[in-house]
Amino acid sequence: MRTYDRQMMNAAGPKRIHRSGRLAFRAQVREAKRDDLPLLVAGDAPFAWSDLVPADAGEVEMEIGCGKGSFLVAAAQSRPETFFLGVEAGPAYASYCADRLARNGLSNAQMLSDDARLLLADSVPAGALSRLHVYYPDPWPKRRHRKRRLFDLEWPELSARALRIGGELLIATDNTRYFGEILAVMGSTSLFRRDSQREREYGDESPGLAFGPTNFAQKYLKEGRARHRAVYRCIAHPQDAQ
Repeated sequence: MRTYDRQMMNAAGPKRIHRSGRLAFRAQVREAKRDDLPLLVAGDAPFAWSDLVPADAGEVEMEIGCGKGSFLVAAAQSRPETFFLGVEAGPAYASYCADRLARNGLSNAQMLSDDARLLLADSVPAGALSRLHVYYPDPWPKRRHRKRRLFDLEWPELSARALRIGGELLIATDNTRYFGEILAVMGSTSLFRRDSQREREYGDESPGLAFGPTNFAQKYLKEGRARHRAVYRCIAHPQDAQ
């Protein structure tokens, strides 16, 4: 079983790296309350990849919007050979997830309190991720808030750059209208191809591997709400498609 030296990665506790003038969110992120959590807090300057991932890490996967961390914990427990990055904009949720990782003794996962789009653009090397998980993102249904949606016309290029060729983008949402818009966005690019066979293999949920478990998924299942899922495979990088 691979283990990662948390003391080497977080020798001084959670790192505060400033990045002035980029996004109001980053000026509002609070310091983590505990120094022993696997949590890095964004500031004004981009993270270096070496701040995020151990030098000896094998495959790296990222979950955007971890919520209470159910999927991240299950994934790290079931696949110790893989290193996981969890990204959560809300500092309270990021701290909660980091605490769950610490309490479960999981050294192969790291929480980040950051804006995922800036993180992908500024800190993740091209082709560094084998899989990218986005489960139940906020649909921002009000028209004035739609600019906050993760899946916009810039998303395919942003995510394809971070994924290796053949890497997977896994998506789940309960919002039928938003799912349709996600399909339209992803269908407009030559960088990804939807993988229906992979979707059938994963089924409704493959715990710790695809689509769950998440608190939202469990809640919506009890409520009988639809849960839409999709797998997209990266088939080209932006620089290669130009």
